[in-house]
Amino acid sequence: MPKPLFSSAIRQEIAIALNDFSATDEASHARLAAACKRVCTEAHALHLSATEMEATLRRLYAELPGGGASHDQQAHRRVIFDRFLSGCVEVYDDADRKSDSARA
Repeated sequence: MPKPLFSSAIRQEIAIALNDFSATDEASHARLAAACKRVCTEAHALHLSATEMEATLRRLYAELPGGGASHDQQAHRRVIFDRFLSGCVEVYDDADRKSDSARA
């Protein structure tokens, strides 16, 4: 049985952060970074491994509505998602390293 998806609040936050992202808007970067931190916090609370978190985020991305978006818009959104996903894995791994060194 697959692990549960993230909370509806997290799913909504990710959708908003991805849909409203603008490379020239610092607030967009901040929203995406905040969403990434909350995803990692929730992933740890759900006891998801980094691989499970990544798979869950990929499923979530596939479920996001994208109807009406042009091919270029879809490609841009995919690039943003890939950056977001990489950032989440990095934050997740950093939290694990900090946790491991705190126990040592």
